[in-house]
Amino acid sequence: MELATEKLFLRINKTNGSLCYCDREKKELLSEKEKEARLVEDLQDGWKRSRLFLKLEKKERVFALGGEGREPVSLRGAASYITPGEGSWQDGRKRPAFVCSDKGYGLLIPADGPVFFCDRPSGDTWLCADVRGQMEMYFIAGNRGELENACRFLCGRL
Repeated sequence: MELATEKLFLRINKTNGSLCYCDREKKELLSEKEKEARLVEDLQDGWKRSRLFLKLEKKERVFALGGEGREPVSLRGAASYITPGEGSWQDGRKRPAFVCSDKGYGLLIPADGPVFFCDRPSGDTWLCADVRGQMEMYFIAGNRGELENACRFLCGRL
């Protein structure tokens, strides 16, 4: 199954539900692993731990944007909590986790709990979030300036 917008082309594998995000010319930006795209665990008190298993290119640079005025943090070959936490906006509000790639996309994760990104040298890469209900994620295509503007817009900061 395929869906298209002005800037994004999305392929959905009907067999396993995995997603492949492409630019308008159908060049792959990011895809989920086909064998195990997602895993959701029930925790206590209505919380769930959602994992999203990703396929990254070997030379792809992936980083997390921190709070305002902070430098991006590289996420390749590391395991990191990427939720900036309370006070990450200048007015003290919590900023959601935001992962960006040099391939021209970003993932904005407005989770209630911690968000964790793990990229192992073996090629296993996943995004994990503790949420109430279901994990939400905004996939944004564009250059770094467009990604940052979209983050501000979605967070009510423009």
